[in-house]
Amino acid sequence: MNWQRALFLPPLILTLACSRQPNVMTANQGAANNQRLSFEAAPGKGGVSPTGSLAELTLQPGTPLNVRMQSAVSSATSHAGDSFDAVVDEPVIVEGQTVVPRGTKTTGKVVAAKASTGPQDAGYLRLMLTDISIGGKPLTLQTSSVFAKGSLRDGPGSELVDTATGHTGGRRDVSFPAQRRVAFRLTEPLALSDSVQ
Repeated sequence: MNWQRALFLPPLILTLACSRQPNVMTANQGAANNQRLSFEAAPGKGGVSPTGSLAELTLQPGTPLNVRMQSAVSSATSHAGDSFDAVVDEPVIVEGQTVVPRGTKTTGKVVAAKASTGPQDAGYLRLMLTDISIGGKPLTLQTSSVFAKGSLRDGPGSELVDTATGHTGGRRDVSFPAQRRVAFRLTEPLALSDSVQ
């Protein structure tokens, strides 16, 4: 009788173990699925609003937009309201996908400009970006402004200021020449909507 019991018990144990296995897997899968709900998380430090789809992506304030000037701007010749062209110099990448490619066209404006009027008066410029073209669609954006002022001194420390202004004591005026890299940051959310494919 003992040998019959010994033959009967292993298949019974195996059957019970197999019948419980799917419940364990379902619980583990549910936990894994809960961990994947990234849209419930807070925005990351990269300035991206968490969404279910990149097509609904919104770039948040603080997102960097590093551009390269395509046209020169100078305090000696520019006026408030003048526009300038630039291209994105460093792509914006979200979840491994480039949503703002390098070379994307942008437009900016001169917020304020003042030419130097003499040896003790430095010129200045304030610039900001106003538009960006994503997937061929122009989008209005708001960014931080960049301020630069001419130098009243010669020598070390004044090399970053343009000297080709045509004014006496050229370093007293400042310029952003073509190909100069300039860093801005978004100050308002930018909805990329269906521009991102």
